[in-house]
Amino acid sequence: MVAASLKFAESDGLKIAYTPTDARASGAALNKAIIAAACSGQMDFADIGGPVMRVDFRGQGGSEAPREIDDFSINGYAADMLSVADAAGVKTPIVLGYSHAADGAALAALDEPGRVQALVLVEPAMLLEKGHLQRRVKLLEAGKVDEALRLTFKFANPRISGEELEAAIAHAKEFYGKSGASFLGETLARLHSPIDEGRLGTIGVPTLVIGGTRSSIRSNVARVAKAIPNASVMWIDGADHFLAGKTKQVMQVIKSFVETLS
Repeated sequence: MVAASLKFAESDGLKIAYTPTDARASGAALNKAIIAAACSGQMDFADIGGPVMRVDFRGQGGSEAPREIDDFSINGYAADMLSVADAAGVKTPIVLGYSHAADGAALAALDEPGRVQALVLVEPAMLLEKGHLQRRVKLLEAGKVDEALRLTFKFANPRISGEELEAAIAHAKEFYGKSGASFLGETLARLHSPIDEGRLGTIGVPTLVIGGTRSSIRSNVARVAKAIPNASVMWIDGADHFLAGKTKQVMQVIKSFVETLS
């Protein structure tokens, strides 16, 4: 595979950055291409084997941020994924959302069931208790970006601490921007997400849900999997929310799922 440099699509007038794992993929190879989004840009998709377009949602990574906080939304994130599919020439994408990105991927599948051929949700941080997100919003609105990120990472993995935690915070600030505006926008979008168990129950495309047996949000992952009709579910033994040391195993599960698609 040949890695490509950053490319751009346009979504709602914003430049949306994406990185293909294979710069040469074309034609039939794109029939099972994955449009993937991951929180804080985490996750190396190269081990899947087929073409993957890793998306930075609006305001994240290399993507342009909206001027208005109300322009951060789950609908907008879904539009970002489908705009990347258009730009990359992927007619029937498989959409993948890891952690925070799961709502956007699910909504893309709901909005475009005739186009999206399958959905993959990895450790979907969906259906979270609203109070947690509200506490995060309060910190961000007070300009306490580091505290908000610390709350987020400790929620995702209570065992994270010390240098590992500080490195994660520094990386997230680089990904979202040091002002915290894009992180606030994402948190508000998730707080007001249109996705609930009822809507998950109307997903009609083949769906794979992957969770870790040591994940702090295991109960949420299980609720998501139960709500989606006929979802395939794979639990990765010993994996936490960050999938530390388990990424290659996760990629193999996704690769096997993709191979089952007609």
